[in-house]
Amino acid sequence: MPEVHFIGEAIGGAGFGRFAQFCKFKFAFGNGKDNSDMKGWSLLSGQGDGQTQVSMPNRTDTSSDQAVWSHPIDAHYLAGDVSNWPKLFVEVWREDSYGRWIIAGYGSCWIPPSAGEKSITIPTWVPEGDGWQSLTTKFLGSTPQLENPEMVYASNMDKYNFVTRTSGTVTFRLNTVGKGFAEAGIDLG
Repeated sequence: MPEVHFIGEAIGGAGFGRFAQFCKFKFAFGNGKDNSDMKGWSLLSGQGDGQTQVSMPNRTDTSSDQAVWSHPIDAHYLAGDVSNWPKLFVEVWREDSYGRWIIAGYGSCWIPPSAGEKSITIPTWVPEGDGWQSLTTKFLGSTPQLENPEMVYASNMDKYNFVTRTSGTVTFRLNTVGKGFAEAGIDLG
């Protein structure tokens, strides 16, 4: 069976303000139910998800709000149905002025299947909420969160029935190494 190895790093995030921040990430498969529908994909070694350390943008460089994580990524999968190729799902969290951790962005993107190194930038967004939640955000500083964050990458769920605003971007450097695809008659381009 074909295998694929994703090796790289979560480089950093930008656009989330000059606050302490970290990123949760995972390789997402299937229908958005905790990867229960991986369609033959299985993790052979490494980790299919992770969390970076907390980082703050450089306080002396006020022209940039780039937080640097440089967090390693290493996941080796036995590849199943290539129509179920993984997405990279991210949640960015930041500390507010009261020391609380609040959601700063959700995002996902398909991982390019071709072999080699790629720079992947994932745009993120946060839910705006209704009028009451907007007032809560303004006066209490909390932000609406998704009850089911998996809906961000699930293809069979309607995620466009709520109002969102863009937040920032998360950048990854990822190497994709495939083995056994040609023997299985699969061309990844």
